Amino acid sequence: MAAQTDRRDKLFVSHYLSERCGLSIRELSPVVDCKTPDFEVCDTGQRVLIAELKTLHERRPSPEGGWMIEYHEDGTQIAHRPDNAPERVGCKIAEAHSQLRAHPHPWAIILLNRDYLIDARDFVEACSGQSVYKGPDNIRVINTASMRVALGKTRHTRYEVDLYLWIDAVRESRLSAWWSSPDGEDIARRYFSSAAFADSGSAQ
Repeated sequence: MAAQTDRRDKLFVSHYLSERCGLSIRELSPVVDCKTPDFEVCDTGQRVLIAELKTLHERRPSPEGGWMIEYHEDGTQIAHRPDNAPERVGCKIAEAHSQLRAHPHPWAIILLNRDYLIDARDFVEACSGQSVYKGPDNIRVINTASMRVALGKTRHTRYEVDLYLWIDAVRESRLSAWWSSPDGEDIARRYFSSAAFADSGSAQ
């Protein structure tokens, strides 16, 4: 089942990059004693970058997942738990970095979101450690609950990744792009700016 899901996600991303950005992917063959990223992203056969795909799978609320679920007489349910979305994103970044680090730059991490409880703002929060809200009377409210994620295991390595692409499969396949290097910015602006709408910028 895991292999089928992995193949499905790679096909989804391959089709998306081809249709939206005019790019193709070429899967990389495994190397002995070396972690191997998923594929090269190519423009007319020429490599643009090396990419690792990580999927944020849907997790329905359940007690096993740490949710407290209230069952009401009218049949409705209320599920609640502390938000762990930025932490999940941070873990995916750490896993992907380990796949990329032995290979030549530029690198990209492609985050494919299939969970309706997560969106691109959770990537920003995982990197910045905070989320900002507009409160009453023009007061800015800054929630720093995810600072431990930003200062955790991706604190130094996440900026080694040239480009991050967020493809949201549950919200009209929306694309967001962030970069950490001049090469990443150049690639983002050349290939992804029109598809990414306004959700792009530096990851630093």
